Amino acid sequence: MEKIAKTNSTVDIDIDEIPKMSIRILLILIFIVFLPYLLIHGSDLREEITILSQLLDASFFSFLFRMVLVGTAFVAVSILGILIHEAIHAVFFSLYLPSKFHGVKFGFNNEHGIPYVHILEPISVLGFRIGAVMPLIILGITPVTLGLYMGSLSLTAFGALFTISASGDLLLIARTKGLPSDQKLKDLSDRIGFEVL
Repeated sequence: MEKIAKTNSTVDIDIDEIPKMSIRILLILIFIVFLPYLLIHGSDLREEITILSQLLDASFFSFLFRMVLVGTAFVAVSILGILIHEAIHAVFFSLYLPSKFHGVKFGFNNEHGIPYVHILEPISVLGFRIGAVMPLIILGITPVTLGLYMGSLSLTAFGALFTISASGDLLLIARTKGLPSDQKLKDLSDRIGFEVL
């Protein structure tokens, strides 16, 4: 059951909720992104698979090198994307804070191996929602849409990955349901969540 925030309450997200939300988003993406991609651009994808198959037949080491190169690029782009995701949060949160960019702090959760942005001062629900959703729009929805339009599997996959990575953000936004946009929230420093002021 979804928790709805009330004034003078603390709302937090159990870290175990995030993978469950990620699976829901993945299932949605399969139907609204990947199936349409296959229907629209399936012949292009078959050509890519044929090229890879020919490369494998010609030289296993060339094929292996290409796969290692693709894998390395994927890891590098993912790490960079995660850092940009957090920077986008910081930029948009700071627009709604009295001390602007000085009102946010970057950190790293060693236990879960994830970077985060902590808001140091109270922020309006509107500012919180905008700051929380912008990485989804910029790194998720926009690349997915462009990838589908252009027939770029890489761009579509990148957007899908960063749509899924916004799972925790979406859970937090959902927890602000029913709160007025000018209501103030205080980010929790020790866990994922906020205090309704």
